[in-house]
Amino acid sequence: MRSIAPFLSILVLVQAELLVDTKSGNFGLEDDVQFLFKWNSLSNFLSLDDELKKNVELINLKTINNENFKCAVPINTDNQLNFDQSSESDLNRIHTSSLLSEFHQRKLCSYRIESYWIYELCHGNFVRQYHETKTAGKVIISGEYFLGYFDPTKQDPDYFKQSNDKLIPSISWKNLNGVKIPTYAVKYTDGTSCEILKDTKREITIFYACDEFGNDNIVGFEEISSCIYEMIVVSKWICAHPVYKIPEKVHPSISCFSDDDSLTKPLELIKIEAEQSALRADRNKVQMTNNAGQTFVVHYKRVEEEEQNEEKKIEEEVKVEKESSQVINDDAQKRVIKAFLDGQECLTGGTGWWKFEICFGKHVLQYHEDEKTKKRQTILLGTWNEANHIKWINSRPSKRPLESKIQRTHSSLLYSEGDKCDETNKHRLVEVKIKCIRGKANSAAVSLYLIEPYMCEYLLGVESPWLCDYVESVDANGLLEKQSP
Repeated sequence: MRSIAPFLSILVLVQAELLVDTKSGNFGLEDDVQFLFKWNSLSNFLSLDDELKKNVELINLKTINNENFKCAVPINTDNQLNFDQSSESDLNRIHTSSLLSEFHQRKLCSYRIESYWIYELCHGNFVRQYHETKTAGKVIISGEYFLGYFDPTKQDPDYFKQSNDKLIPSISWKNLNGVKIPTYAVKYTDGTSCEILKDTKREITIFYACDEFGNDNIVGFEEISSCIYEMIVVSKWICAHPVYKIPEKVHPSISCFSDDDSLTKPLELIKIEAEQSALRADRNKVQMTNNAGQTFVVHYKRVEEEEQNEEKKIEEEVKVEKESSQVINDDAQKRVIKAFLDGQECLTGGTGWWKFEICFGKHVLQYHEDEKTKKRQTILLGTWNEANHIKWINSRPSKRPLESKIQRTHSSLLYSEGDKCDETNKHRLVEVKIKCIRGKANSAAVSLYLIEPYMCEYLLGVESPWLCDYVESVDANGLLEKQSP
């Protein structure tokens, strides 16, 4: 019999779940609650038959008040899925690959439409990423990548054998909307060549999740590393295999009782429960008497006065902190902007796999930085060349700053001669739009964004209240006097 003295130790022990991906062998620790505590008498435990007692392990538990309890912890709690209890012959009756083959015979395609890209999954055939534009009633594909093709010979087996020769279904666990779900992985390989990694082709894994009302919708897409993608699809066909149905969460119980049967629960727990019960009873009603002398009880739901005061206090503290640090923030922000415009500091932005960087008067690039090695994969979107900028702005008068400096809100610069774009056979280029945010000086913020309106042609926005002086100072070409030829 094991002994765990600190009360919190067992709480940590029972609230952790080790999750294993049967395909990749990856381990993940989930902090979801896995057990429910029940406080029983010793007589209740002794009344259990011997067979049930074999399925628990007794652990000594001591509270901070030195109260001694014994807790019966279930030995085998792996009842989330029941495939362990299935025989090999039962499992072999359902092959996921056969279900997949039947599904592929329907020759269906699913689509996911984003702001620029469209993703097309033709089940059992290919996955494609492309951009389309409509000109004069015609649809023109201006960019196209095949993320992979289906090859039945490159799929993992439906089942894996454990050391005890039991068959375990091939399951990949994914998180969807905060819920851990079992999925079936299908690989699509040998896609379009990757520009970032030489001699590497794009590939994608489709994770099929069970949904009885699913219509083969693409509910998730992510580039997990350069030219390696994942997609989650909810479908009905996979539900035919019981192990891919989203399991109902089961919380086994840990039953605890005192050594001498003198206590039902720890005294501190009894005290806490009593306080909570009293609060619940009192906080939702009030007795009132009207002018006529009638007394009645009003039930209501409110925020405790202490909580309201605490929230108000926090708001006031935050407000004071902002006011007291505003000058510092403003000065620091001004220094950042000045250093940026002087070419001494670079600004970075973006989320996800790819981020971007602009070094004023030098370059704009996209990059991914490895967390461990800190090495960068980069794509040069454009470099500063004044002659190219002048030629560009002369051909596009609408890009010139307004003549009235008071009415100006932005100024545009062209960064050209970026890396060669395979799809257009042209060099990448970026329009850098520097925008003055008037009337928001108190925000003391710099905002950046990067979009790709056309294939390999980008728009990078830099916005700040501290860019207004710059916007008002540029000439008709969008350049400061010292930049002019």
